[in-house]
Amino acid sequence: MENTRLIKRRIKTAKNIAQITKAMEMVAASKMRRAQNQALASRPYALKLNQILANLVKLVDPGIHPLLLKSRKRHKAKIAILLISSDKGLCGSLNSNLFRFLFSWQPTTKEIYDEFVFLTVGKKAKEFVLRSQQNLLADFGSLGDWPEFERILPISKILLDGFQKGEFQKVIIVYNDFVSTLKQQPTARQLLPIAAEVFRGEEEKEEETKKFVAKEYIFEPDPKTILKWLLPYYFELQIYQCLLEGMASEQSARMVSMKNASDNAQDITTELTLNFNKARQQQITREINEVTVASLAIKH
Repeated sequence: MENTRLIKRRIKTAKNIAQITKAMEMVAASKMRRAQNQALASRPYALKLNQILANLVKLVDPGIHPLLLKSRKRHKAKIAILLISSDKGLCGSLNSNLFRFLFSWQPTTKEIYDEFVFLTVGKKAKEFVLRSQQNLLADFGSLGDWPEFERILPISKILLDGFQKGEFQKVIIVYNDFVSTLKQQPTARQLLPIAAEVFRGEEEKEEETKKFVAKEYIFEPDPKTILKWLLPYYFELQIYQCLLEGMASEQSARMVSMKNASDNAQDITTELTLNFNKARQQQITREINEVTVASLAIKH
């Protein structure tokens, strides 16, 4: 049987770990609520902008803007991948699932490109790109727990300039999409070139979008000028929305991971306490037997 002193030391260690993980769980829960509210609150705004652009695209020639799908053809250009991960660990398999999804995802099935270039947000994404010996174009580190919209403008500028100059064939963002507290879905979305079909929204929102598009509006200035201004802003907003989704996914995954760690530490403490009681009981029984045997030996 294990030494009772060793078991007591292991019990103390497990209790200390449980206290730490419980505190981290509470902090993550507080951040998770704010991150979820921020991500969910911006979704209606992004949807409404999508509907406005759906109306504009039908009134102008899609080929007039360089960000639209039919405006320019590029051959053998690079694919720019914006990879968004967490800056810290202790969030379960969130980052490993994202990187595994990136390896399994094959964006070059039908087309051949020279190479990929990566732009990373988050320390874990940078480490992954360097470890896998990929081409890292730029790293933006951590944007904080509550990033403001202005923080993504340098990212969008690099991507927009590179795409308009013909350096990038496509711009794709890979991130964790927030589905629920218990589910975060690794997702890849093409940001550039912008296909006119993306303005139709998801299938369950098609009817609402069609009703919106069916209406007639008077634009001031003309639809062409408004579209020229809105498309870059739409691109920036998509990056920001994906960043918020990634932040909400990170805090949710960290809270669940710390809760599981706390529960496991409690289970270990309970099991060790039971082993300690058994070891102590056996030790007492052995001491009683030794006293009894000694007493009988002296008596006889």
